[in-house]
Amino acid sequence: MNNIATEKNARILEISFTETLSANISYWDDGITWQLNSRTQEQVLTLFSPPLAPFEVLSQREDCSDWYLAIPEPVRICIIKYRHIDFAILYMTSHYRYAYELFTSHPALFWLVMCEAKKNKWSEDKLVNVIGLPRKNIMGECGLPATQAAVKLLSKFNFERYDITALALIKSVLNLESYKKINHHHTINLMLAKLMVRHPVLVRPTFIHELKDDEWNSHLSNTLSDVFRLAEQLEMRNVIEDIAGCASNRELIELHDHLTRLLNQRLAKHAYLKKYNVDYPEPPIVGNDNIIPIVNGEELLQEGVDQKNCVASYHDDIVNGIYYIYQVLSPERATLGLKLALGQNLVLDQLYLKRNEEVSDKTRRAIIIWLKLSCPRTVKVVETMG
Repeated sequence: MNNIATEKNARILEISFTETLSANISYWDDGITWQLNSRTQEQVLTLFSPPLAPFEVLSQREDCSDWYLAIPEPVRICIIKYRHIDFAILYMTSHYRYAYELFTSHPALFWLVMCEAKKNKWSEDKLVNVIGLPRKNIMGECGLPATQAAVKLLSKFNFERYDITALALIKSVLNLESYKKINHHHTINLMLAKLMVRHPVLVRPTFIHELKDDEWNSHLSNTLSDVFRLAEQLEMRNVIEDIAGCASNRELIELHDHLTRLLNQRLAKHAYLKKYNVDYPEPPIVGNDNIIPIVNGEELLQEGVDQKNCVASYHDDIVNGIYYIYQVLSPERATLGLKLALGQNLVLDQLYLKRNEEVSDKTRRAIIIWLKLSCPRTVKVVETMG
């Protein structure tokens, strides 16, 4: 691919991909459009056609610098997060003044309506008309609550990247019955959004509203998931009240540890020993001197006691062949959990020290290397931990 860009009449950027295929891109002031040229035809790309050269690529090329710098700085800075529709954003914001104003003042709302237009194949005229509506009405056109509270909440999402997954997550949060209660947050990062969707009951006033942005992480999410799992095993119906009573992340961990002790004490009683007096199916991967499979219920109970965690609650999943626990001795003493997904995937679900503390990077790398070296070629290892 030759990929040479030159200016044409000072207002057109020409990019040559091959000897027979090139593209002409107009400058911002004239309204950005793309035209593909070949020996047989010239084709002007439509609004949502994927350009052959994404904006991110053009922004890094020295021979495109004049064209790139002609784009207003607010657009250049903001557009990187919206890579999958960057050309459509450039087209609309360079052709329509109020599209530019909406994108630079509320980029998430502009992105949302662009995604809706692409999904439902709106005409350009309809898209232009919707962008010109009041902001809460734009929300309504996207199938979301047509309220100022929803517009305000949408502005608080702060993701590194906005794509189809982010779109589904944001819509799920905005469709929560109690979404208005979230507006006191300064920002909503990806982890917090996932947590609200996974446990919508937590949107009500609880300790989570007091956490700082950097406290929303995978460890907190896993701790909450464990608390709900432990409560289910212990047949606790009002665990959300205990969570709401936590004044900090530390108190949540203390609640987790308390429930873990209760479960391990209950499981140690005679009535439960019969249930756990079973051998497990063959491990999906043979262990070694430092990574030892838990092969029966008694060993699983002991692992929970030793590591002060809730691995005993995975007993039924292990018996049913959809989960497996390993004892890790080195580089650190840890507990490893693998999901046995359908098909050919092994999912690294958990890897924690005692009390679910994070392992070191050295330990994580050692486990991943062991998995990749030990798995059959037909098995793909997927790491889901944050």
